[in-house]
Amino acid sequence: MLKTLSVVGAVSLFCLAGDASAETKSWAALKGKMPANTAIVVSADIGALRGTPSFPKLVDWIKSEDKDTGAMLDMVQSTCGTDLPSMFADVSLALDKSEKGVIVIGFNGTDKTKLLDCANKVLAKVDPKMKLTAAAAGKYTEYTMTGESDKLYAAWLSNDVVAISLDKGGKPALDAMLAGQAPSGDLAAYLGKAGATSPVFAAFSVNDDGFKGGYGTLAIGKTLNLALRLEGMTPKDGEKGRKEVGDSVKKGIERTKKQPDLQKVFKGVKVGGKGTEVSVDASVPEAALPSLLPAFDKVF
Repeated sequence: MLKTLSVVGAVSLFCLAGDASAETKSWAALKGKMPANTAIVVSADIGALRGTPSFPKLVDWIKSEDKDTGAMLDMVQSTCGTDLPSMFADVSLALDKSEKGVIVIGFNGTDKTKLLDCANKVLAKVDPKMKLTAAAAGKYTEYTMTGESDKLYAAWLSNDVVAISLDKGGKPALDAMLAGQAPSGDLAAYLGKAGATSPVFAAFSVNDDGFKGGYGTLAIGKTLNLALRLEGMTPKDGEKGRKEVGDSVKKGIERTKKQPDLQKVFKGVKVGGKGTEVSVDASVPEAALPSLLPAFDKVF
């Protein structure tokens, strides 16, 4: 169960968004086309992040940590006339228990023609011999790089919303999505509790390691607020889950002794619930995020 939480948490933290949101393009496209084996759903309105005070500082940090990434971001800006983060409006994922599935991306002011054109302009600067080509392949678009045998398949659900498989080969996962339906059972119930118009939300129905599943939300205003609710199969499982999460928080406090600001965050985590429920609530000042993420990266 903790592994599932790590996936949800990682995607959520990467896709921080504002504290008010309408239904995103990617979620509107995916919500009625869930692959039959979907167990984990994560969706984020990433566009609102660009308006937060922290965003420029976070981009600067990413550039300083990885020179290649920084160079690529600058190249896209100078070549295509827009910065890469601005191209993305939102993202939604539907994964199975093995964390395989599809990612659906909603673009902002960019369609499949503009995206391909931008990619090839950048590639021309990197290596003039390289070119990305797109060809119709039935329901999908087949992308091939010069000199490469591997192909990437994408399903364009509209002109600015695309679904891509997270599995090599791609077609089976996309077939499952196009044949999919709206979520049902526990997953639908958890999604309902999470609120599908929350800026960042997740729901998971895993029935594994003593847990049926749960849901979570992440919101940003002046404070980031993370809320997770897990449901154990039995009260004993709930008690075990509360202890495991509590122990993880204690380890975080111990490992951040030399990072007092980050340690303060761990000390503020509230673990609760009763019976089968495990509740986890945490908050971080939005203004502190640019300094806390580098500190977290160094410690963990």
